Amino acid sequence: MSKFHISEYQWNTIYRFLLQIPGLRVFDKEHTRIFIEAVYYLTRTGCQWRMLPSEYGKWKTIFSRFNDWSKKGIWKQLHQHLTKNEPKNNIMIDGTINRAHACAAGYEKGGSERQGLGKSKGGHTTKISAITNENGTLLDFKIVPGNEHDIVSSYNLVKNQAAKIVIADKAYDCDELIKAIEINGGKAVIPPKSNRIEQREYDETKYKARCIIEIFFWCSKIF
Repeated sequence: MSKFHISEYQWNTIYRFLLQIPGLRVFDKEHTRIFIEAVYYLTRTGCQWRMLPSEYGKWKTIFSRFNDWSKKGIWKQLHQHLTKNEPKNNIMIDGTINRAHACAAGYEKGGSERQGLGKSKGGHTTKISAITNENGTLLDFKIVPGNEHDIVSSYNLVKNQAAKIVIADKAYDCDELIKAIEINGGKAVIPPKSNRIEQREYDETKYKARCIIEIFFWCSKIF
């Protein structure tokens, strides 16, 4: 099995950016690439850290470095850099529920929001609210407790996006959210709920593009 899955062009783009971050020790290009490839492998397969193939090195060392970069916000900076030139005229917003491991029941009291854990009939769950563009590229996301309504996290996601069109399903049919989208200069393509007293019109043709974010979540779960 090859340990390199990121193309040369992608890797060079990533490495040039990492070199610009003050105080980041990435001067060993080959060693840094193996580390990035290891993290990529983990995020694509969802395997446990200790199940990481040995060709990437010691899993504890990789985890320690990954955790350090997370605390310094390196991953967020890298993601913002890689998506800054992505088209953002049409964006889609949606969420998905992930079942937490049984050991999540022992999380620190009062720390459910920080850990992104919520308890419902299905047990402990975490919700990922995400925004993608028309190409299915992830632009932003937020991790919240599984029992939190989609609308709650959508405000912070939408207010940071100056999109012309925001597409979402009827779970996001909320006057406050629609107003927030319009204040940003966008148009909401969201079907109205059946219990609305006054039904809104929406562009049914543009709404069909919402399948893009569904495909994004589906691909994220099978790879």
